Amino acid sequence: MDVNNNDSDATPSAESVTEQQNETGSEHSQSDDLSVIESRSIFTSSDSSLTRTSNIPFRRSLVTLGFFAILTAGAGVVFSDVRELLFALSATGLFGIVLIVTLRAERQVPRSVAEAVYATTAANEAAIARKIAGSQVRLYVPDTERSQVFLYVPPTRDYDIPPEPTIPWSIDDEDTGLILEPTGASLYQQFQTQLTGDLGDGVTKLALALTDGLVKEFELARSANVDVWPEEGRATIAVQNGSFGDVDQFDHPIGSFLAVGFAAGLDRPVELNVKPDGGRADWSITCSWDPDTT
Repeated sequence: MDVNNNDSDATPSAESVTEQQNETGSEHSQSDDLSVIESRSIFTSSDSSLTRTSNIPFRRSLVTLGFFAILTAGAGVVFSDVRELLFALSATGLFGIVLIVTLRAERQVPRSVAEAVYATTAANEAAIARKIAGSQVRLYVPDTERSQVFLYVPPTRDYDIPPEPTIPWSIDDEDTGLILEPTGASLYQQFQTQLTGDLGDGVTKLALALTDGLVKEFELARSANVDVWPEEGRATIAVQNGSFGDVDQFDHPIGSFLAVGFAAGLDRPVELNVKPDGGRADWSITCSWDPDTT
């Protein structure tokens, strides 16, 4: 099934309401004017309450990432043997803060600046993954007990998912591989706060909601076209004009957000593969999972 999202063709949601006001001269009574004023006051108060509520997960994400960056940076000062790794992980946390603030802020940040910041972070993480893990597998695994999704890079294609992973990595076994908090985790958390309804159990409905958030809410891509094969456990998203540079970089926000969304929504591990799309779009993003548990 094909699902298309395009920010230039966006239409109002079914739940939106259109209000029409007609001027009828100066015959309105004073009581009507007071009623309008009271109504506007109610809406203003409600909007302020909603704004304060939506800021709670935003601030929580900033505090969490800030604590992670400070903790790993402090550990890097103490443990000289893994100093480079810890400083790189600290930089990852700082980039997460920059990314969230950039998406949250109303003012525009130059695209070249955002791409340059992310490219450095992605290159550092890719180097760490090659050194510690070695494989090209990118697996996004949900942890229902802790209500989070982690990025797992196993040492080889023949792997077992760690039963109790620790972020930023697991030290229980030398062959465990690399475990990180994905870039898309904080984006998905913010995406959930903006939902007006339940995602449901359908894979197609989930894919539509995720691509809609990708294009219309976060504006990380100009358009996204989705092909879903539920019986095969696969969804491919063709992305046009994405942000933050090449989408095949390590844990790119676009692919990471989609993989985290599918992993959390389907409650099963999701493998992410990204490659250039020379046809209808710039990039082809494939999220695959075990269909037997669908």
